[in-house]
Amino acid sequence: MTFIEFIRGDLPDNIRHIAALDLPVEVRKEWWERAEVRARIEHKLTMDMMAKLAIAKLTKEVQKVEDSRAFLMQAGLDDPIMVKLLKAMQPELKARLFAATQLPAHVAQGFAPDAEQVTIEQAQVLYLADLRSRVGLPEDGIKPGTYRNAERFLRLALAVTVKDLKTDWAVPAISPTAMLHEVGRDDLVAFKRAWLLKVTAGDIAKRTAANYCGAVQYFLAWCYRRDRIVSRRVPDLEQVFRFTDANPIRIADYTNEVPTIKAILAAASNRVKLYILLALNCGVYQSDIGAIKHSEIETLNAGTFIVRGRVKTSHQNDFRSSHFLWPETAALLKAEMAPIDIAKNPHGFALLNEGGNPVYTAGVGGKSDNVTCSYWRVLQGLNVQRKKQSLDPLKLPFKQFRKLGATAMNDLCGEEVQKLYRTASFEGADRFYVKGDFSKLTSGLQAWADKLRADGILIQ
Repeated sequence: MTFIEFIRGDLPDNIRHIAALDLPVEVRKEWWERAEVRARIEHKLTMDMMAKLAIAKLTKEVQKVEDSRAFLMQAGLDDPIMVKLLKAMQPELKARLFAATQLPAHVAQGFAPDAEQVTIEQAQVLYLADLRSRVGLPEDGIKPGTYRNAERFLRLALAVTVKDLKTDWAVPAISPTAMLHEVGRDDLVAFKRAWLLKVTAGDIAKRTAANYCGAVQYFLAWCYRRDRIVSRRVPDLEQVFRFTDANPIRIADYTNEVPTIKAILAAASNRVKLYILLALNCGVYQSDIGAIKHSEIETLNAGTFIVRGRVKTSHQNDFRSSHFLWPETAALLKAEMAPIDIAKNPHGFALLNEGGNPVYTAGVGGKSDNVTCSYWRVLQGLNVQRKKQSLDPLKLPFKQFRKLGATAMNDLCGEEVQKLYRTASFEGADRFYVKGDFSKLTSGLQAWADKLRADGILIQ
């Protein structure tokens, strides 16, 4: 029996009975797909024909009413009851005709016929699964840290609560059990306002509120782009979640921070001192420190250099930098360096923690940052002592060391050397053609070291 012979019968029954036929698996699968496609086409044709017939019928009824009214008026039969009856029929018929000519709701709103109605929680699971599948892809991919932040920010954002003014109870601004298509613009405005109230109360920073609202914005934008998820699309979503001045740029003043840096270095262990000197010397962040490898530490002309690319921008460029290490930095690095042992140190990292693990890791499963933790423990210990002496606490985030170094490079040697220090690419078309001269950076770093020694920060 061929497919054509089989399909001549009752189509729905045939689709159900394909599985019962004694056919090879491949043939059975092909018949099933072809029969299903034909069923969908016939169903659509039937529905389209019925809709056209309904519209034609209503059009004729409306025309009949209008013709009847015109006939009565022309014949001079001014019957108030008949005219009133016809007047009453006309709007109703026109309304029915208008409704019949409208696109189905799912078509008008851009959804597929089989689009699902899901809760916020269910949509969140789908969104995070899609993000996770993009981790590491060469195109349209994201980094593990991007996924981790998106998951964390969204989870914390949807846990926000606000007080109901009528009951004074804490209620979710957007309940995880709420249907996605029921969440409209007013709900989103109230949601953002709940976070702004926390900012006003001093519970969180404005940057934190912007991060959480941004996570919800990206989540909803993703949902709106799905044609198989029913949502109540908000056209000005970006405007609703817009924040101004959420990223205040703070660059510490070196002159004011000299006493702070000296106090931290005096209280720090050799390992924490090394972290700070690497940040001042090479303009590196925590992730860069954790990624330094034995193979990237080179000795050239009796000097020690770290020759490597920058971790944060490795997806944007592949050029390598060359940072001269001050004798103070090189000595600490040599003393703290992890063993070259494939069994204990398979990745060849220059620095490991006390447990023999990398000092910085960031993946889909989470982040471990020994650099920041050990630094803040020193700062916290200092602040405990300062509180007893009624002194203000010290506030110098680790990333400020890179900013202090970049400012010094810019002041001492100009913008070009400052960019080499930060391992940043040149601007515009220059980044495709210009290779940095890191010998200029070496001279700048030596001048920067002289300034730090003069101020008592670097002690030989």
